[in-house]
Amino acid sequence: FAWALPFAVVGIPFALAFFYGFATVVARLLWSNDIGRIAALAFGFGLTEWLRDFLFTGFPWNAIGYAAMPVPLLMQSVSVTGMIGMNTLAVFVFSLPALVAARRQLRLGFALLILLVAAHVGFGYARLAARVEPATRSVDVRIVQPDVDLSEKWDASVRDRIFATLLGLSGKAPESG
Repeated sequence: FAWALPFAVVGIPFALAFFYGFATVVARLLWSNDIGRIAALAFGFGLTEWLRDFLFTGFPWNAIGYAAMPVPLLMQSVSVTGMIGMNTLAVFVFSLPALVAARRQLRLGFALLILLVAAHVGFGYARLAARVEPATRSVDVRIVQPDVDLSEKWDASVRDRIFATLLGLSGKAPESG
């Protein structure tokens, strides 16, 4: 498999880079000179993260919202917004300080930044502080191994016998110990 190593090391990042390029194209199409540019950038990245879940890989590689993962308090919003919402929120919040460079709508931007972060952290705190009742009953699980010969495993003529063996093992009373 050594021949595939260059494709994995260079090809996958190359292909995934198109998603970030597309995010900036979407942001540029929606661009404005006020706080809307921050929303456009967040929307562009949120859209491409959503697309990345369905196109090319279907695997959430290096999502931007993972930046909040080391702090459980910050990850609680995922229960409401999902990971795509978390990505969009992360880009929006991380981009708001860019208003300082433009010197436009600073008050609105920082008020929005404080409001979003406070709501995000407050929700996380409330969710983590909520007492979770432990399960009151246990569930018995039986794992069965039919010991089927590999030559028979995919043979359609013995499928019913294998299935009957599995049912018999599953319904058997547990042995002591």
